[in-house]
Amino acid sequence: MSDLTGAGAELARLFAPHGHTALQAVFKPGASIVRPIADRRTIDALRAVADRLRPPGEERTLIVELRLDAAGAPVLTHTFELEWVSPAVVVLDPSRATRRLPGVEVPADFTVSDRPTDPGVLAAVRALVEEFTAQYRRIKGGDPGFPPGHTEEEILAAETRIGLRLPEDVRALYRLIGDDREEGLLGAQNLMPLEQVVEWHADDSPGAFDLDGTRLLTLTHDAAMNYGAVDLAPGDEGVPGRLVEYGRDHFGPPGHVADSITALMRQVVAALKADDYKIPQPEFPRLEIGAGIGKPPEDERSDPYGGTKKFFAEAGAVLDLAALREFPRVREVTVDGAARVHGRLPHDLAVEELRLDAAEADLAALAGHPTLRTLAVSGVRAAVPLAPLAGLPALDDLDLSAVDVPDLDRIGDLRALRVLTLSPAQWRHLRAANAVPRGLAVAALGGHTPLAEAIEWASQLRTHG
Repeated sequence: MSDLTGAGAELARLFAPHGHTALQAVFKPGASIVRPIADRRTIDALRAVADRLRPPGEERTLIVELRLDAAGAPVLTHTFELEWVSPAVVVLDPSRATRRLPGVEVPADFTVSDRPTDPGVLAAVRALVEEFTAQYRRIKGGDPGFPPGHTEEEILAAETRIGLRLPEDVRALYRLIGDDREEGLLGAQNLMPLEQVVEWHADDSPGAFDLDGTRLLTLTHDAAMNYGAVDLAPGDEGVPGRLVEYGRDHFGPPGHVADSITALMRQVVAALKADDYKIPQPEFPRLEIGAGIGKPPEDERSDPYGGTKKFFAEAGAVLDLAALREFPRVREVTVDGAARVHGRLPHDLAVEELRLDAAEADLAALAGHPTLRTLAVSGVRAAVPLAPLAGLPALDDLDLSAVDVPDLDRIGDLRALRVLTLSPAQWRHLRAANAVPRGLAVAALGGHTPLAEAIEWASQLRTHG
């Protein structure tokens, strides 16, 4: 305990000069976030505190808060009972915390299992890595600097943390190498270290997974803010385990790169054998291999209109929802600081997510929309009634924490509701009225909340609903 007290005092000493009175941090296995942003020494001190607070074998999310009292003395609070803070998030039903949509269930092949990597796949991938190494040696005069691979146990541990089994050829590749630092094994893509794959997957919080989050696992990058992911449930768009790319150069859905990691490596080896490569800088390990190997076709990355999946309306805009018909593939709409939103959201647009921040908006325009699943409303000056939302059959994630809802007691009319975000006053009102919806998987407390208050709120919600 004295070690913890000393670490807390050191943390307070580093934090106090920044002028803030509270520091909150979320520590998940392999990932962390600190708010407000602090300098490196403060973050290191905070991690030292977290290490002392986490017992051996404890894998749950750890949330730590340092708050300075009126006298400037440090008050340290922590919990393993929340998934996030500010907004505070509590998981009430882990089996339903992650959204799984009909038709995009991840195949059973990707369920975590202790079975070893398929020996035939491992042999095939090993042969491709060895052939690539031989070609690289011929071209560059030395071996690629691949870090050592991982054991079966290390890969299984990573998969357990992710909650998914990697495709067999990806497992095989991680058995053989640790990552690829632009040597060109995957063409324009570079394999991420396994720990980074885990960290990126852990960044999402329960209740926040969208369609892509349930089926895409990021594994690679192109060093230019584009990222490659294996698609575990592509439906009629391809085969499970295909590699797709998303990121800076993509205006619409992810672009198809290759049917598998194995298929991509075969393209690379064939190009090297045909001397289809460039050496942009001899002093660096990088090879440019083939014409577009490891990248989607250009037409999958350059259509900023017909392929638009996400639509953003700028501050001060007046938006007619009916005008979204110009973007037939739009799935997510974000309206940030609009003056007014009007018109009916077309039912023939498969919009799944709407984040609406506007001074004026009539939610009756959303009534009956068949695919809208996530709705967050803020900024609206007038009261926002629930009645129009009762006719949204797919609505399962709702955030009304920043608006006045006069008929909040009717929240139970939203039968499909799975995730609910409200303000502290709204949650108190529901508890007092015995109107907290039954069957919620995830509850959230909107805005910034002191950790002690968030812990008390979560305890009351678990105990009394």
